Amino acid sequence: LHHSRWRYAPLKLVRNSPLNQKKKKKKKKKKLGMLLEKHMKLLRLYGGLLIQRAHKHTAARLSEKKLVRCFVDHRRVKVAAGSGGDGASSFHSEPRKEWGGPDGGNGGAGGDIIIKVDQQVKSLSSVSTVYRGKDGEAGSSQNRFGRNASPTYIAVPVGTLVKEEGSMLADLAQHGQLYTVAYGGAGGKGNRFFLSNENRAPLCATPGEKGQERVVQLELRTMAHAALVSAKPVSKIVLSPACTCPFCGYYEECW
Repeated sequence: LHHSRWRYAPLKLVRNSPLNQKKKKKKKKKKLGMLLEKHMKLLRLYGGLLIQRAHKHTAARLSEKKLVRCFVDHRRVKVAAGSGGDGASSFHSEPRKEWGGPDGGNGGAGGDIIIKVDQQVKSLSSVSTVYRGKDGEAGSSQNRFGRNASPTYIAVPVGTLVKEEGSMLADLAQHGQLYTVAYGGAGGKGNRFFLSNENRAPLCATPGEKGQERVVQLELRTMAHAALVSAKPVSKIVLSPACTCPFCGYYEECW
């Protein structure tokens, strides 16, 4: 009876059977998978084209920037060296010795600002207008001194002149030459520095000194690779047309 009933069952029941529903789900999954693969392929193709266009656009911009970049032979620079670290005021203490002697350390020195000649640098375009040195580290207890700050270097090309208010400070004409344009401040003294027979428990400690500040002008002295020296002016007249290829001719006076 079961087989006969199922054979003559209505079409709705057959379509809504669990077997047919599973088949439909599998078909839908396959279709979705195919659509996703197509979309991924399209995204890869168009994404690659967009990336290529972006790379070309950026390359063109970089090439334009390189062409626009100018040759700088003068720069006004404000330099400020680092300040020194403050001295510490502290006293040594132990479990059985509450009041020990002073053990405050001194502060570290501030960083200098140094101009360094580099033959790889061809212009003053990479030099910024303001330079600030690093500050020294403050002292601490247990007689620990502060660390000195590292110097700040300014790379300039060969042939740079350093001036301040018209007066010449340095002529940098050799590769690797150094010139300290601003000195860092000295570190402050800790209270141990003030220990004496008269004062066995000093409380005072000095702060660090400020670094040197100044405004300098950097000028690049351009040097010619060749020069023409002649007693007669005729040689210059003969040589200049050969080098510049001018158009010469006779013209009537227009006035």
